[in-house]
Amino acid sequence: MLTVRFLYGCRIAGPVLIGASGMRWERFAFSNALGAGGWAALLTSVDWFFGQVAELLLGELRHYEGALAVLLLALALCYAAW
Repeated sequence: MLTVRFLYGCRIAGPVLIGASGMRWERFAFSNALGAGGWAALLTSVDWFFGQVAELLLGELRHYEGALAVLLLALALCYAAW
């Protein structure tokens, strides 16, 4: 029950099958809450890590935002005219 949300394709079918198996609702709710907490903690940790890495790699782009915006606008106008 705790790992069903981590398995591809079982996130929707898993709880339905577990519910149909006759598991008591209290045990299901507790296990589901534990699994949801683990899922949230894992995704938050991964997102935080990649956010830190992205900031390290792209942090200096702040100085070039205006030039990048003008370049993208010019490219979009050229594409539209073409």
